[in-house]
Amino acid sequence: MDKAHWPGNWQRLQDKYFTDNPESLVSLAVMAQLEPELWAEARRLGLSIVTEFFGAEMGSELESLHQQGLLGPDNIFNHCTALPDRGWKILREAGVRVNVCPRSDSHYGIESGMFAIEAAQRHGINPGLSVDNETSYSTDMFMEMRVAFYLQRVMGMHQQQCCDSEHALKTLPAAQLLKAATLDGAVCAGLQDKVGSLTPGKQADLVLISVSDLNLYPSGNAFGTVVHAAERSNIDTVMIGGRIVKQNGKVLGVDSARLRAAIDESRKHLFAASGYQPDIFADTFLPLVQAD
Repeated sequence: MDKAHWPGNWQRLQDKYFTDNPESLVSLAVMAQLEPELWAEARRLGLSIVTEFFGAEMGSELESLHQQGLLGPDNIFNHCTALPDRGWKILREAGVRVNVCPRSDSHYGIESGMFAIEAAQRHGINPGLSVDNETSYSTDMFMEMRVAFYLQRVMGMHQQQCCDSEHALKTLPAAQLLKAATLDGAVCAGLQDKVGSLTPGKQADLVLISVSDLNLYPSGNAFGTVVHAAERSNIDTVMIGGRIVKQNGKVLGVDSARLRAAIDESRKHLFAASGYQPDIFADTFLPLVQAD
């Protein structure tokens, strides 16, 4: 990061890339922790503020931020793990947007390791699903939905059996998970007026799944098929803003060889800069931070 021009270059980036295409799905936002000075600059420019928010560690800060009027609908909080009830009430009152990260929270052992959809819904917040870190496991929203289902199922059943919790969320319906992966995600990103649902006036963003594929056939329920059975390999066609970008299972308009060459060059540079010696069969990695 060019700290010498940070955050001053936000204005430059906004003017150069984000002023002439109001229909674009790519928007500028600011990644900032609980830093009021950076939040103020983001708000001056009308930018959303994205914060990696860990409830047990950072929840005690919310009361003061709320009393100062520093929380609002332009805040997007990722994770929100292990957040006490009072914290959730503040997020709802302030209109903070929330996304939860089923794979990431368990993968990295963030706080309790459990994603926070149950607590969010209990306080009237419908969070979007986030893959959080595509460099660790890919941007596979089918897998994200399934991991969310299985984690919530096992946690809800455990709470019912061991803790006599009558209110434990024991399942996430397939339709609800699909909404979290689509419309609720669009709301979290501030794009709900453009995408997220098949609605007149929104952009034609479509994913067509081949239900005649052997792993999906016969399909008895649309929601169940998409959430519990479909994979990326079942996607036949993708349309973004009315433009077909994948058809007959093939991505269109992308020079794959050139893309892979650029990726390889970038990775080689990063490995060299960090002094990392790649070993494709390594079973341990350094530096390694163990989760508590």
